[in-house]
Amino acid sequence: MTTTPTPLLSATGLHVTFPGRRGAPAARAVDGVDLDIGGGEIVALVGESGCGKTTLARTLLGLVPPTTGGISFGGVPLGRQSAALKAYRKRVQLVLQDPSGSLNPRHTVYDAVAEGLRIHRYKGDEREAVAEALSRAGLRPPERFFLRYPHELSGGQRQRVVIAGALVLKPELIVADEPVASLDASVRGEILALLLSLRDELGLSALVVTHDLGLAWNIA
Repeated sequence: MTTTPTPLLSATGLHVTFPGRRGAPAARAVDGVDLDIGGGEIVALVGESGCGKTTLARTLLGLVPPTTGGISFGGVPLGRQSAALKAYRKRVQLVLQDPSGSLNPRHTVYDAVAEGLRIHRYKGDEREAVAEALSRAGLRPPERFFLRYPHELSGGQRQRVVIAGALVLKPELIVADEPVASLDASVRGEILALLLSLRDELGLSALVVTHDLGLAWNIA
């Protein structure tokens, strides 16, 4: 008898409701979602604008508390204590839609990627970790990008810096919210190929939030 592997990330009966304003009915942003993501699996979450995709993603990251339902990671229920959430967010990282908005224009590429290490008080060689993450994200040689600022990079390079900032903590899963929506068509394929290579090389899991069915087919 074979046993089914425990999903890396699992959501069961997830509901998120926001109070209505000025006596209006409550808004049901997420309404009864069940979701499993296995190790080394890329799952696309597809839906039109305003359907609750980003709210679901933020809830799975522990940024928005569910109204009802539960989330577990590696079979362990996600706690709401700050220490538990901090440890969880080291293992599950977010990649935002707009790299220009998520990168501080006053920070160099090195500082942008190193930020997560500093938040989590990394004890190893910071420079080596940053270089490895940039290289994994396709920015080689990484040292050439250390002292650059976001405005000196192309859109695709900025998105790779954001991805490097997620990879530097060696997460097991990334949540990518519309990761190619703000990029030129010529660059989108490169970023999608990067996500697939990270899955194949590192066993990295991903939840890709998108409104684009074509993108979903390409990463399946």
